[in-house]
Amino acid sequence: MHRFLRLPLVLWLAILPVASSPLSEARRVPLQGVRNARELGGIPLAGQAHVRPGWVYRTNSLFALTDSDMTRLQQLGIRSLIDFRLDWDRIKHPDRPDYLPRLAHYFWLPMTLNTTPAGYRKMPDEYAEQIRELFHIFAQSENYPLLYHCAEGKDRTGIATALLLELLGADREQIVDDYMASLANGKKFYVEEAWIRGLLEGVDAAGGIDNYLDLHGVPREDREAIRRLLIVRD
Repeated sequence: MHRFLRLPLVLWLAILPVASSPLSEARRVPLQGVRNARELGGIPLAGQAHVRPGWVYRTNSLFALTDSDMTRLQQLGIRSLIDFRLDWDRIKHPDRPDYLPRLAHYFWLPMTLNTTPAGYRKMPDEYAEQIRELFHIFAQSENYPLLYHCAEGKDRTGIATALLLELLGADREQIVDDYMASLANGKKFYVEEAWIRGLLEGVDAAGGIDNYLDLHGVPREDREAIRRLLIVRD
């Protein structure tokens, strides 16, 4: 187990349901107690490629995981779980305890942030050690298939996903589309495009994703391993 040492509420009035794109809908993982679940597999990448299907999943917390949900995750072959929540949240809303022993690996990489463009941009800088560890986990083939989550699976999880997809060569609109897909799952999963754009502006300011991750201590060999593992040529 890795140990490192929420969000202000947003006004929900007048927020209308938002339909997800056909791409994000196709990647949805239908679970009963975990509303914001989808995989990254199939997302188009540069050079006539796509993310390897069945290897990377993002969700909200597994506190309300049902028996049928556990069966479904076992069918997906999930080996590793990465939890981005702070300790108080893990204690108050623990991932279902009888599911965790079924995993080969559990990683705890606690982070938090403010839900603003500046908050998104700053979070990886404030938690560079966790970002470095996250990408080291992504670089190990024995950790797949893996699932990662925070509380609602939209902010910290969204940042992790955006950085991973940027590394793999996804188009910016594909990255934003996956991020915004959380809106289709209910008002508690509210996000704004400007927030994730704030993060991506930080990537651009660093000179691109490789320079950005280099500045955050992610070794080149880990970045290359992630690309080898997760990029599938069409």
